[in-house]
Amino acid sequence: MNGNQVRPEKWTNVIDLYDNGWYSYIWGNYDGGSDKSLGARWNGGKNVGYPNQGAYPTWYVEPDFVTNDILFSIYRDVQINPQNGNLNNIKTAIMENI
Repeated sequence: MNGNQVRPEKWTNVIDLYDNGWYSYIWGNYDGGSDKSLGARWNGGKNVGYPNQGAYPTWYVEPDFVTNDILFSIYRDVQINPQNGNLNNIKTAIMENI
């Protein structure tokens, strides 16, 4: 399942950052919080991926101490492989995370 198809109710104001077919990242508000968070998931091919709640795919929140490293890493990957994500959305996430 592609990351852009996964929109659990606990996430709002979501923008898609990255999806290389196996892993995806989003940026948004989690569980009513006012600060934005980095959501991640393994897409799982034809399965619902991980994490999930039974048959329902979901996202996990990356801890703050790794968020910048991941954002810069996916930014570099998308510069090389533009089909894997959205540079403008990643820039937005980086700026909002400063």
